[in-house]
Amino acid sequence: MKHFDHLFPLLQAAFLSSLLTGCMTIFTPSSETILINRPTAEPVTIITASDTLVAEGQPIELSLKKKHLNKPIQIASEEYEYQTLIPGRRTDWWGFFADLYFSEGLGLIVDYSSSAIYHPREKSYYLMAARKDTLRSELPVADHRAPSPFKPTTYSAKRHYRHELRLGLSIGNALHNGCYDRMSQRVADRLHLNGYEGELDCGLGAVANFAASLSYYYHLDDHWAVGMIAGTGTRPNGDAGYTELDPDWKQSWRNDWHSDTPPEVYVGSMESTSWFFLPSAKYYWAFTPGTRLYSKAALGLMSQHNWFGPYDLPNDAYFGPKNAARPALSEISRLSERRWHVAGQLSPIGVEVGRSWLRFFAELGYGMEGIFIAGWSCYF
Repeated sequence: MKHFDHLFPLLQAAFLSSLLTGCMTIFTPSSETILINRPTAEPVTIITASDTLVAEGQPIELSLKKKHLNKPIQIASEEYEYQTLIPGRRTDWWGFFADLYFSEGLGLIVDYSSSAIYHPREKSYYLMAARKDTLRSELPVADHRAPSPFKPTTYSAKRHYRHELRLGLSIGNALHNGCYDRMSQRVADRLHLNGYEGELDCGLGAVANFAASLSYYYHLDDHWAVGMIAGTGTRPNGDAGYTELDPDWKQSWRNDWHSDTPPEVYVGSMESTSWFFLPSAKYYWAFTPGTRLYSKAALGLMSQHNWFGPYDLPNDAYFGPKNAARPALSEISRLSERRWHVAGQLSPIGVEVGRSWLRFFAELGYGMEGIFIAGWSCYF
């Protein structure tokens, strides 16, 4: 019995170890066989990342380690020049999902690290050859690697444009809330209001703000562009109300209307607009045919205009006969102020769609342009 006491812990250890091991590393070989076809059958020397061997005949059967599938293979002979071959690799998706299911994704780390999850891009390759005494230029590399989305060479456009003019519309642009709140308090103080409430944006807050912008960018290369953003934003009309009157107004209400509970009254609207001017830079970091992903940052100045427009309410409609303690709203002049502030925009994720001179773009970010920006770019 003592011999079986340790069996269960060993089985547990084996099971737990299997969870940390990739399925492809366990069940598949570390090498793959490919066929190389060529227009000659002469003996050649084949140089791989791990071996040098001599082969002849047609086709050549070659065993390669999976971790070397993206490494170049050179073929040398005395009379002919051959293309350099890079076989390339592709993911085994059955093994990928097996790792997700059996090891909850932990096996993917092992399989990708060991390259066990890869297969050759093709089973058979054809290489061109030319006699050395007739060769005028190097033969192109037979590169079968999967294109990287992070290299601009995979982005196929009809031409490379230097200049970009874009028009964008957005929601959620960020005004200077401190400046806006101070203006709101000035309104409350001027009208002798207690319990001031600004019921703005239909309860949506800054999300209901919207802006429009016009931008110019100069593209330094496939990755970087610098330029300037100019635009305007606004905060929608909102009713400015109060739920409490100051003591003098309350007493007037009691005397004139014989009630202790005045209604909620809306006395005017608070509004805000802005103009912004932001030097900006964009970095394109992913490329696919017809689509590019980028990030954008901008920092500059904004001019914000806040004002209060009183409603021309009949004084007796809510407060009874006019007295010295209660100035009529129609007699209050318009309150207004303009301020300059530092402003910016940060858009971590942006997408641009199109290959010609007219393209669509959309961004997610925060700042003067907004939370969500979309529009059209014109390249020339």
